[in-house]
Amino acid sequence: MKFIGVHPDDPEGYFGAGRTYYSMNEYEKGVDNMFKAYILYNDVKSPYVNDALQNLQYYYSDLKEKGKEKIFEDMAEKNKVGLK
Repeated sequence: MKFIGVHPDDPEGYFGAGRTYYSMNEYEKGVDNMFKAYILYNDVKSPYVNDALQNLQYYYSDLKEKGKEKIFEDMAEKNKVGLK
C-alpha cells in the first residue's frame, strides 16, 4: 500500500489494494479501494476500468451471498458511485 502513498493518482495501487484486502476478508477496505480504482481508471478512459468493474461485480455478488451487501452499498455511497 506504499504505492498509493507515493502515487495517489495512479489507479493501479488501489486496484492491487482492493484485491489484496478483499482476499484477506477485509471487505470494506477491498471494496473501497476497488471503487477508487474504478473511478480513476474511468477518469483517464483506461481499458482497465473493465477489470475494476468485473471485480466490483464479483464483490457485490459475493457479499450479497454472505448477507453483507450493505458493505458494498456503503462503500458506493462513500465514493459517490450511484448503483443502478
